Parts: sequence; C-alpha cells; structure tokens
Amino acid sequence: MKTFWGNASSTRRAPPANSGGSVPGASRGLAVRGGILALAAAVLAAAILPTAAWLDGRAGVAAAAAAGAICAIGASLALAISHLLRGPALVLPGLLLAMTARSGLPLLLAIVIQFRGGPLAEAGFLYYLLVFYFVILSVETVLSLPRPLAASRPSEAMEQ
Repeated sequence: MKTFWGNASSTRRAPPANSGGSVPGASRGLAVRGGILALAAAVLAAAILPTAAWLDGRAGVAAAAAAGAICAIGASLALAISHLLRGPALVLPGLLLAMTARSGLPLLLAIVIQFRGGPLAEAGFLYYLLVFYFVILSVETVLSLPRPLAASRPSEAMEQ
C-alpha cells in the first residue's frame, strides 16, 4: 500500500546507537563543532576587546580575555562531555556533567576573582564574564542539539 510518505510496509532507519566515539568520523563532528564554538568566541572577543581597551586599558583587555577564555573552556568541556555521553542510559549523567563544566567553571572563577579583588575585578571581569557566558552558552547549546535524521523528499515518495 502506497501512502503520501512512501510504502506503508517500508521500514524506517533507527538512529545510531550510543557509539561512545567509536564510529569513524564521529570525532570529526566534535572537532567541527568545537571549531565553530572557538570561532564564535573569537568573533565575540574581537567585538568586546576594543571596548575593554577603551574603558580600562590593559587591565580591561586582560579581564575580557580571561572571561572569554574561561567561558570558552567551560563550553568546550561541556560540548565534549555531551558528545561522549550519548544514549538513553547516559542522558542524565551527561547532562549533569556538561552543566557542571559549562556553568561551574565560570561561576567558581568569578567568585574567586571577585572576592579576591585585584586588577581583573576592578576592570569589570564579572561584567565581561556575563557577556561571554550568555553568548557562548547559546552557541554551545545549539551545537549540542542532535541533528535531525535526513528525511526523504516528498516528491520522491510520490513517484514510487
């Protein structure tokens, strides 16, 4: 029996099982996504660093660069964790570990730098951290989402 979407008896391909990174080419996907994340952080830094230099000179540039690096490292760790811990049995541990890396590292260092004081705190480290954190979080979240399976085109299904 033919339907609009194809044969009713046709079998659908199941999504790949948890590969744990053992599938050839799986790490390339992680490397590409990590590169996109690094590119987004670099573009954001290029937009923020001139303002930081104008406001606070070298201390502002150091504060903004440190904030960007901390957020990028946390997001890269979260991206790698979410890539490695896939599958139905590993959803919760992967989510918790990725969330800890993504938000725990920037939060911990923000508390330490702010309470300790010094030139980074005086140059607005916390404000730069907030700007980098929310933008990089958005990019990392989009990169962590699973890609939809390729669907057949409706025109091909109607021709069969």
